Amino acid sequence: MKLRWMPTAESALEEIETHLIEQSSAALARAEIKRLIDAAEKLPQTPRMGRKVQPENRDDLRVVPVRPYWLYYRVCPDAIEILLYWHYRLERPTRIG
Repeated sequence: MKLRWMPTAESALEEIETHLIEQSSAALARAEIKRLIDAAEKLPQTPRMGRKVQPENRDDLRVVPVRPYWLYYRVCPDAIEILLYWHYRLERPTRIG
């Protein structure tokens, strides 16, 4: 199974990187982005490791913590779609997937 990166996830990573560079350093930002990408790259081995997204409660929509972020993804027959990274302190997105 392969990974498919959705534009929303790519944008979220860019925003996280920019924020961390502004607040800390480029080295810390690179390390954090690598950690977030590494977490996504583990999903094809165990695609249902995350819990179902509530209130949708669909079997294909999942979320896994990568503190301090939530990684939202969709399990498709041929791929895992990385949908979004979301900081846990922010209000949950109103619609996922």
